[in-house]
Amino acid sequence: MPLRLLLPFLEGAVRLLVEQVRNAAVVRSLRRSENLQVREDLTKSKQRYIFVCSPLMELCCLYGLEFAKTACCSI
Repeated sequence: MPLRLLLPFLEGAVRLLVEQVRNAAVVRSLRRSENLQVREDLTKSKQRYIFVCSPLMELCCLYGLEFAKTACCSI
């Protein structure tokens, strides 16, 4: 079978393969981006902790270095 008869089939097959590779790269990129966003959200949520700032056991949330300004804290 001459190669020129196979050329249209091979061109279509290569075009399809290139499209599939691009689509897979886009999917990988989106998954990676989503994974990074979830990790960032998890890290932020782990940085929060509770700080007891009065004898009445009222709680103030401490986010990083900033205190939440509430009635129980006078900062």
